[in-house]
Amino acid sequence: MTAQHGGTAAGIVHTALSRYGVDSGRTALVHDGRTVSYPELKVAVQRACALLRAHGARPGDHVALLLRNSPEYVVWQLAALCSGTPMAALNPMSSRPDQEFVLADAEATLLVNGDDQAEAAAAMGYPTVPASSCWDDAVDYGPLPDDVSEPADIACLSYTGGTTGRPKGVVQTHEMLRQVVLMELAEWPWPRPPRFVAATPLSHGAGFFVLPTLLLGGLVITTSGGGAVNLADVVRTTGATVTFLVPSLMHSILAQVDDPKTAFASLALTVYGASPIAPGDLVRCVDVFGPNLVQLYGQTESPMILTTLRPEDHDVADPARLRSCGLPSIGATVVLLDEDDRPVATGDVGEICARGPLVMPGYWHRPEETAAALRSGWLHTGDLGVTDADGYLTIVGRKKDMIITGGFNVYPKEVEAALLEHPAVADASVFGVSDAAWGERVVAAVVVTGDVDLDEVKAFVRERKGPVQTPKDIVVVPDIPLTAVGKPDKPALRRQVTAELEGAQR
Repeated sequence: MTAQHGGTAAGIVHTALSRYGVDSGRTALVHDGRTVSYPELKVAVQRACALLRAHGARPGDHVALLLRNSPEYVVWQLAALCSGTPMAALNPMSSRPDQEFVLADAEATLLVNGDDQAEAAAAMGYPTVPASSCWDDAVDYGPLPDDVSEPADIACLSYTGGTTGRPKGVVQTHEMLRQVVLMELAEWPWPRPPRFVAATPLSHGAGFFVLPTLLLGGLVITTSGGGAVNLADVVRTTGATVTFLVPSLMHSILAQVDDPKTAFASLALTVYGASPIAPGDLVRCVDVFGPNLVQLYGQTESPMILTTLRPEDHDVADPARLRSCGLPSIGATVVLLDEDDRPVATGDVGEICARGPLVMPGYWHRPEETAAALRSGWLHTGDLGVTDADGYLTIVGRKKDMIITGGFNVYPKEVEAALLEHPAVADASVFGVSDAAWGERVVAAVVVTGDVDLDEVKAFVRERKGPVQTPKDIVVVPDIPLTAVGKPDKPALRRQVTAELEGAQR
């Protein structure tokens, strides 16, 4: 039996594979009808560990993955943890310059690539290893390597979205990843054994579902297809019981899937998060998915689960509670602080700050930004929120997105929520643009469902939020652009709408 530490993510991998790695009747992975048993998964991870060593990767060396959702992604994710080689996942949907930046910044010594990424990987000039080689019977392998990692060691470098500049590498330790697993298992009502379908990239939020699923002897389901209709087909075919959704995908499910309530009937746990959801969509999702919705709030610097809105909190008769992102999760301390890092009163807006074992030790090679983010002993998330008398947290926007117009603070998320109450508004994004008289003026981009009187929409918002928060300009757009990880790309939208407004004034 291999040595392992109780406080590492590698220890969780060892536990899962030792528990189920001899059960040939238990399926670990499914991809487009192809199945991988737990014994086959264990051997593949052992081969991958041997291949990392053969290609010169030693404990402490950084490796990069350029893979779409697949069984191979899971294998190499587990192998990197077991080998003590911190992993940096490249988003296959990102641009080549962004991928090359991450490779260089992470100081990767090896790039593991999917077969469909072989040409792109070779062009980047790094030593590569095909991900599919983990299934090669000719590869010599031994037992899983002893767990050489300590809880404080780096498990992976996860890169922020980079919409406002170059992405930052967030150091995520073995202790952090282990803590995520324990909090997920403690806070969410998992079916046992779970059948998790990865509806979003494993290189981002969905990847945090792999370890708890395997620790419970469950099944990880991936697919080469994408989109709401394909997801519905996969859920029907596999009987998936767990998934993780982002609001843009939830909106597509409601719009594109015939009878979504029947299509997703097998789901027993539907977790969602990563960006704000339109109130109308959430009300419909409560009906579609039933009493199994769980909302999470976190960020790369404190992954996944700072707060949890439980299934019983999804009460459509209580709109204020439904707009919240829940209560602090077990193991997380969450407070709202003012500009001087002092707690604000209940009901007042403050920056959401956190501490605990879920919080990063810092950014990779960015000491000044680390010091700013972790000042006063708290992780400053950059998100603004309010808490009610029961301690439920509601996010009102990003600190950097707050609009100051005529000396008043306007929080875009509150205006977006008012816009989305209008029956003709399907999606909305609110931001500020420079204005000689007001300093900034409130501007909204909206996606509409038909002909609509924009002055009437302004009046609708004014009635709910007052004149200060009512957009001075509303621009109809075909869609709200998204980043590569499915979040609204406000910088791109601001540029697009500002150019359109300036053109109209000429």
